Amino acid sequence: SEKGKACKKAYAQSEKRKASQKAWAQSEIGKAYQKVYKAVLRRTGDREQAQIAGKQAAALIRKTNIAKNNEVGSTSISPLPRRFSVVKLKEYLQSRSNLSHPE
Repeated sequence: SEKGKACKKAYAQSEKRKASQKAWAQSEIGKAYQKVYKAVLRRTGDREQAQIAGKQAAALIRKTNIAKNNEVGSTSISPLPRRFSVVKLKEYLQSRSNLSHPE
């Protein structure tokens, strides 16, 4: 609808949106997404794979944070390693794409 489009346009140009984007980029989740996205994009040149990898890194951080907040002794989520293996991540993403697009 016209009203919805106008609201989206107004929000896109608002200070509130700019502030929330900046806060996300500086958050632990945002930093993890950006780090993995940039590394995969440099290695593969494929934006779609980089987005998927970034989202997976962000999801892992969220799960880790949930586990820390719950403080349940039986959770089996390991923390992110200091350096991730881009090669292994690339192999994993390629194997997933081969499964979804059989030749």
